[in-house]
Amino acid sequence: MNHFTPRISQRPSAPAVSSAALTALVGIQLVVAVIAFAFVIAGRG
Repeated sequence: MNHFTPRISQRPSAPAVSSAALTALVGIQLVVAVIAFAFVIAGRG
């Protein structure tokens, strides 16, 4: 068993990187939207 493997897998292809970036952006937007929604509700209450 090699504990040190410099290359675990191949380099990620462009579509994989773009899809990961898109999912990260969507997740960030969802978190920001939830926080903004909570602030609006807190402001009203």
